[in-house]
Amino acid sequence: DKVEALVKERALPKCSGEIYPEDVLQRFDVASERELFPASFQPEDTSEYIEREQKESLLGTVVEGSEPVLIHANGGVGKTVVAQQLCTSLPEGSLGILYDCFGAGDYRARSSSRHRHNTALIQIANEIAVTGLCEPIVPVEGRSDESIMRTFISRLKQAANSLHQADPDSVLVVMVDAADNAEMAANEFNQ
Repeated sequence: DKVEALVKERALPKCSGEIYPEDVLQRFDVASERELFPASFQPEDTSEYIEREQKESLLGTVVEGSEPVLIHANGGVGKTVVAQQLCTSLPEGSLGILYDCFGAGDYRARSSSRHRHNTALIQIANEIAVTGLCEPIVPVEGRSDESIMRTFISRLKQAANSLHQADPDSVLVVMVDAADNAEMAANEFNQ
């Protein structure tokens, strides 16, 4: 309704008719796109990396599994690269989302909220929403943790159903990279 009202206002003869992204965000009481995507991931080009021999086995486990999969290894061995490769190797019509808790070391900055679960849930849901598979989560001041979690689960179900309707063999995969860094930051900030 808010966007429809904006369009009607801008269609009036005295208006320019132009609508900018900031205008739409303002209608939802969102100050900037950063609130909708609070912890963006900047993937590196992995096309030049050598594929790990474990990738196909991991891919099968992730695609066919019904339980969460934990990939654990020492730092620097390529878990992030493998996760990126898994996201791009999913079956046709599938979607893989990678949430990065490390953020090039940003997880340790007090100004970053990358370690908070609400930040992750909003980022993940809105990355999925950009694909058109579900509605976004618009951050609202004072919204409870429980409400955000319920909304997030609803968005995951909506996206999975959308994928399944298009192709019954498709999957929705959400990967959380460097979760141990989020835990360390939460402990450090007493959160």
